[in-house]
Amino acid sequence: MSPDSAQPKRTWQAIAAEASREKDPKKLLQLTAELARILAEQYERVRLSPKA
Repeated sequence: MSPDSAQPKRTWQAIAAEASREKDPKKLLQLTAELARILAEQYERVRLSPKA
């Protein structure tokens, strides 16, 4: 089991909101990496989904 699968899924909006309030640079970097990963996954799902 990967470390990410142990945590409940958060929306990109929730992560972005948390990042906007974060003061710790290391935590902010983690949040932006998580945000980028989630947005990339969503982009791939949309890009690969069958067109109607």
